[in-house]
Amino acid sequence: MPQFTVFCRDSADPNSTIWISSVTATDSQDAIRVGRDECANDWDYREADAIDYDCGNGDIACIDVLGVVEGSIAVIEWDDSGLEIPESTVSQPWDTAI
Repeated sequence: MPQFTVFCRDSADPNSTIWISSVTATDSQDAIRVGRDECANDWDYREADAIDYDCGNGDIACIDVLGVVEGSIAVIEWDDSGLEIPESTVSQPWDTAI
């Protein structure tokens, strides 16, 4: 199966760190699912409880996939400490097709 590199962040915190990792998946849509699941596992997030949905409480539904790159890449250096994403660009999980 092909390799993809997936970029994720927590939509509840527009200034959160960016998770970057290579995943094995059948296609880009599968890479989104696999990447989100692996990110949630690394961050100890849990499946969202539809009754008690709280994006600020570590729900997997709060993880936005920012991008998918075909192939495995080696990130040599990354510093997102000064990254500020304007509030208007922050999507809610129910607003995205990802």
